[in-house]
Amino acid sequence: MKHLFGSIFFTMIYLICVPAQIQSVKSDQDSVLIKQLTDLEFRLNDLFAERDFDAYAAYLADDYIRISAD
Repeated sequence: MKHLFGSIFFTMIYLICVPAQIQSVKSDQDSVLIKQLTDLEFRLNDLFAERDFDAYAAYLADDYIRISAD
């Protein structure tokens, strides 16, 4: 009887959880915004690679604190 109850219980949990996982989150594809964000990432990567930290800092929040070995 315990095995039957356990089987029914886990089957019910499975049937409740699986459909919730199948539904996927969908977002609007705003190609202009995606291009702007991609360009910003490349710009920040270039500044960081060039070690131009003053220009890089202009894109950061005012309360950002950089920690380094110095």
